[in-house]
Amino acid sequence: MRDMLRASALTAGVKTASLASEARAWPTQRAGNLIQPALFDAVEAAVPPALNARAVIGDKLGDGDIALAGAPPWRTAEPGDDAGLVGSLVDDIACWA
Repeated sequence: MRDMLRASALTAGVKTASLASEARAWPTQRAGNLIQPALFDAVEAAVPPALNARAVIGDKLGDGDIALAGAPPWRTAEPGDDAGLVGSLVDDIACWA
């Protein structure tokens, strides 16, 4: 959510905080999706579960990180499919159970 707000703020030439206030007040479009205020609040307040490792896309791995192949989709200019990332995510999610 933070990355989407930052990108929108840079594009619009406004501060991220003003976009966040707007998203808390009424439905707004982010990355082509209509985000309701309740969903925005829930995502903003969400705390990821404690993990011993974190999944990393790219080459900045730390101790105990899990490497996922592919490019971060939120950092690309145009939407697309990355077979390497999809395969890595499927394998990682399969281990959650």
